[in-house]
Amino acid sequence: MRLSDKYRSKGFSLVELGVSLAIIGMIVSSAMSVAITNDFDVKKNETEAKLNRIEEALAGYVSLNHRLPCPANGATTIANATFGQEGVVGPSATPATCPNANFTSGTWNNIGVVPVDTLQLPDDFMFDGWGRRFTYVVDRKYANNEVTNTSCPDPSTGCFVMSDDPTININQSSGRNITTNAVYTLISHGENGHGAFTKNGSATRLNGFPTGNPYRDPTASADEINNSHLSNAGVEGTHDADYIVREYVRVDNKAAADAARIYFDDILRYKEKHVLVKDAGAIIFDPICVTSGDIVDSPGNNQCTGASGEDDCESFAVEIYKRCLK
Repeated sequence: MRLSDKYRSKGFSLVELGVSLAIIGMIVSSAMSVAITNDFDVKKNETEAKLNRIEEALAGYVSLNHRLPCPANGATTIANATFGQEGVVGPSATPATCPNANFTSGTWNNIGVVPVDTLQLPDDFMFDGWGRRFTYVVDRKYANNEVTNTSCPDPSTGCFVMSDDPTININQSSGRNITTNAVYTLISHGENGHGAFTKNGSATRLNGFPTGNPYRDPTASADEINNSHLSNAGVEGTHDADYIVREYVRVDNKAAADAARIYFDDILRYKEKHVLVKDAGAIIFDPICVTSGDIVDSPGNNQCTGASGEDDCESFAVEIYKRCLK
């Protein structure tokens, strides 16, 4: 072999090695991108599944207790005996308060976290797929029944059965209102966790837009700030009744001004009263509830008396009345 051929062979091997390394780099980069995407999807799916179960538990709670639970305290540690527990001050002749809530908005809205212990859910359902606590907002009127508020039969008082004026508003980012009649809202603060109470428990909520974050601009992060009522500097704001629901969005144009970038990863659920009652398998304000109640209150002397199958008639009335929210 000539000397020139020997060196040409070695030179070719180095070029080949360089190309191989470049290809490997592209494969690794692509694999990492796929892994990151898959990780996001896994955590999002876990979050959605937990929200489904929480909403089922809330409907079940309404069915059994004729009211929604109050929020639990988001700052309570997992080891604390009151972790995941609602607090209700009552009974009284006025709507009971929710002392474990971390924030209030106006007269009625109470903000905290999901009362997993009260709902008899595992502790893990306190946390979304990213390990942060779900925010739970409830209109306090609907966290009352005839036990917590002894004036409940009075149409002018605040309780689940009698109230028909919820104060939680759900809007689109465009400003278009979806409903002004939500009785509760559940929020996962998403991948960046802005505004969420942390897993270990702390009165300081997570700031998802620290200094240097490309979406720190108040315009870019406006919708997340709205849902958390926590500024992009981590300062607690004034809570209001408005929450925004929209699809995940990440506009990352590094050449554009900060305000042209947009970030939103919150996952929000809400329920109106009539939908919640349906989910609870319950009946409210229906003549059949009045009739079945009369039968239950007067056994042996009611609309079933003298009918063929009187006992079956009364038993059926009892089953119906169990589903009537009172």
